[in-house]
Amino acid sequence: MASTISKFSVFFLLVFAPIFVFAQPEDIEVYGTVKEGLSKLRGASVTVYSGGKQYLSESAASGAFSFHLPYGQDYVIHFSKSGYVTKMIEVKAKGVERELVQTKQKFDKWEVSLFKRLDGVDYSDLDEPIGKVFFDFKKREFASDSEYALGKLKKIEELEKKQEKRQKELEKEEEKVRAAAAASAAAAAKEEAEEKAKEEAKEKAEAEAKAKEEAEEAEEAKKKAAEEAEKKAAEEAKAKVEAEAKAKAEAEEEKKKAEEEAKEKAEEEAKAKAEAEAKKIAEEEEAKKKAEEEAKKKVEEEAAKKEAEEKAKKKAEEEAAAKKRVEEEEKRKAEAEAREKEKKKAEEAAKALEEEEKQKALALEKASSEAEREKAKAELAAAKEAKAKQEAEEKKAAEERKAQEEAAATEKAAAQEAEKKADEERKAQEEKEIKAAAAAAAAEIAAKPEPKPEPKPEPKAEPKPEPKPEVKKEPKKPKYVLDEFTGFKEFDHEHDDYHLHISEEFPMGITEEIHDDGKKIETRRIVVREGHGHIYKKVEHRWGGKFFFKDERSISEVEFQRESTIRKEHRRH
Repeated sequence: MASTISKFSVFFLLVFAPIFVFAQPEDIEVYGTVKEGLSKLRGASVTVYSGGKQYLSESAASGAFSFHLPYGQDYVIHFSKSGYVTKMIEVKAKGVERELVQTKQKFDKWEVSLFKRLDGVDYSDLDEPIGKVFFDFKKREFASDSEYALGKLKKIEELEKKQEKRQKELEKEEEKVRAAAAASAAAAAKEEAEEKAKEEAKEKAEAEAKAKEEAEEAEEAKKKAAEEAEKKAAEEAKAKVEAEAKAKAEAEEEKKKAEEEAKEKAEEEAKAKAEAEAKKIAEEEEAKKKAEEEAKKKVEEEAAKKEAEEKAKKKAEEEAAAKKRVEEEEKRKAEAEAREKEKKKAEEAAKALEEEEKQKALALEKASSEAEREKAKAELAAAKEAKAKQEAEEKKAAEERKAQEEAAATEKAAAQEAEKKADEERKAQEEKEIKAAAAAAAAEIAAKPEPKPEPKPEPKAEPKPEPKPEVKKEPKKPKYVLDEFTGFKEFDHEHDDYHLHISEEFPMGITEEIHDDGKKIETRRIVVREGHGHIYKKVEHRWGGKFFFKDERSISEVEFQRESTIRKEHRRH
């Protein structure tokens, strides 16, 4: 009982990892088994509640269950059976919409262990869910509340001790009842056995007398039958020897004839097979060479096409830029001419004001009366004020024109810089695409499996020569200290001998090895191409962490997936 409860509680912390598939997820898939100890518990039921109401109920008659839960609601799943303690698991999916989930949310197989309810044990700690699942909106996937589950695990361990203590008490009480019943039954059985023994002794004596008489009659009949059987067996043995001799002679003749026919047929088939194999290898070599040439030609054509498109695009952009510069130059020229006209007009207006001011000054000097002089002074002051105002407006207009010219120059420089940067980024992207296309074509050619040679026909058996005395050879020492899983432990990852040794130990292509030690899952992919090998490794910890390595050097998941594509024919577990 103790091992069963602990096993489920720890197991619950690990099962909520979504399986990634390239499809829009519709709902959450839940499946598994209800157990008692290590065996399936038949007759259990699984009931799902949402919002305090029953959502669905399923009978796990054979111990197995499977159902789907839509997003957008919270659920409490009850696992129960009459006479057993009910357990619950909470799944919080409220607020989760289908568009938020990128991968199918299919949990690993659940194993829920129930145990029998005993009188005198407090099971109130199981009135709450033993585990909780929630949606991580940041990661866009479901995860388990490990802290909550660990807390429930401690309470279940305490309940486990109470359960075991109560079970021992009940067993002691039952033992006392069984002992009393056994003593009573033993006394009755003894009396009955004595009476039965007397009856059996009487029947035995009568049976022995009857058996003796029947045995004597059977012995006489047996003796007579044996004499007849001996005579018949002698006749049959003689006929059998004669038939076997005849059949043996016929079989040897047939065997000799069949061997000669089989030999002739095997020689013909071997010859035809060798010719077909040679033809097949030549055709495959020709096809491989043709595919390589086509791939190379395709890459060169794409590169040339890209270059032509780039030149045309660059030419169009240069023409557009030249046209824009001409338009801007014409605009600036028109603005300069307008400013020049305004300046000339302002100078003429200033000259006119200055002339008017001189005239008024002369008029003031010539004025004969006091009133005329006052009027001339006022007109002179007004003329000076108008001149000052005009000069201030001209200064302000000149500053505004200068600011506009500086802003236009800054905007033009920024536009030229942005255009230059966009052009560089576009060129880099196109170079990257060309390299990627070439790499993909090379990878496709390298990924084609090598033709496997057909087994050669066995040569005709020659007489075995006399055996030569065996010469014992010293075993070769390994270049590296090997471990039992990867084949490597102490090595220099930067040394060419290390990569060569990998290519000698593993077949051409990609080999996958998976190891699960209970705490983490390690997936190793050994990639061998053109006599050069690398070891890629993915480490998935039970607590959710994932790490990727190439020859024990940390890399990204994108590099891992791109450089270690699996071929089914080389997968090894």
